[in-house]
Amino acid sequence: MMSSRAARIIAAAGAFALLLAAAVGYVVYAANRGADASTAAADGSAGGGTPPGNVAGVVAAGPYYAFKSSALDRDFGRVAVASTSDPGRRVFVAGLRCNRLAVAGGHGLCLQLSLGVTVGMDASVLDANLTVTHRLRLPGYPSRAKIAPDGRLGAVTAFVSGDSYASMGFSTRTSIIDLATGQVLFDLEKLSVTKNGQAFHAADFNFWGVTFQPDSRHFFATLGSGGQTYLVHGDVASRTATVVTTGVECPSLSPDGRLIAFKKRVADDPVSWRLWILDVASGREHPTSEARPIDDQAAWLDDRTVMYGLAATAGASAATGGPQNPSVIEAGTSIDTSMWAVPADGTGTPRLVLDHAWSAQLASAAADANASSGAGAGAGAGAGKTP
Repeated sequence: MMSSRAARIIAAAGAFALLLAAAVGYVVYAANRGADASTAAADGSAGGGTPPGNVAGVVAAGPYYAFKSSALDRDFGRVAVASTSDPGRRVFVAGLRCNRLAVAGGHGLCLQLSLGVTVGMDASVLDANLTVTHRLRLPGYPSRAKIAPDGRLGAVTAFVSGDSYASMGFSTRTSIIDLATGQVLFDLEKLSVTKNGQAFHAADFNFWGVTFQPDSRHFFATLGSGGQTYLVHGDVASRTATVVTTGVECPSLSPDGRLIAFKKRVADDPVSWRLWILDVASGREHPTSEARPIDDQAAWLDDRTVMYGLAATAGASAATGGPQNPSVIEAGTSIDTSMWAVPADGTGTPRLVLDHAWSAQLASAAADANASSGAGAGAGAGAGKTP
């Protein structure tokens, strides 16, 4: 007889397949409906969308949020910025829509599902004002994106199908990108991994959720194999990685390098996670006060505060059935979401940061300039060292 856990895993895989099919179908429908006016619709100049604004002015003025608009209107999927002093006043970028967005170090990455013979995505490299500088086509459905604090490297994770080893027909593909040239340096599948001092390799290796240390050379990521997830610490230069601990998914390193926010799977439930914090030096873990399920790679507002996405209905009480964590596919293509924040020390109460937003990042032109000028200096706790 099939165990309840196995049944939930199969159900989750089936749901993923349906969501992926629905996402592709939605894009096909939208493309067919709007092909004749795609350019005008993209920049908001036609079809009732909001006209683009002075993005450079917002970026230069001080700290700002960059995010994908998730309001269920003609601006859905468009990239916008908003000053932290006036987050309700969003300014849209011309001609840019994303399923997933990352911004740091004076650069950006925009991942957008694209049509073709196979499911793929367009990865656009952006400059400080979110103008496209490079485009590259990558396989799979866009999942995660991160940029090193100094803006030199980026990482992209996609769901892909067709790998012979992939359980339930799906696996991940994670690539490191040189943002100056827009070229893929390597896929994480090429890493030489060690565990407990011994070489560690399996045909079913899947990597996802990269987060960089300030030196742009070292990073953390999740490795999945044999039904287990591992946190690995990697080195871009040597193409090596070391297993640090288990049970960490979608890590996100704090600006000072001391803490990692991550998704921790709820016991005996393969499709539900909570937001936890790992102390890099001690290895101790603790939950945040956010009790709602999440499926996001968190971002940091400062060294002590974590930001993450939830379905727009998540403000309701759990007793009402309101809070639901959107999957990557749902959040990218079909539902309204909001960004929330919570203290990393486990105290406090979650607070709403941005309505109608997904994949939000806090950025600052001044901070980006400082990070870029310090590139390679090994700034930040633990930079250049394997925990």
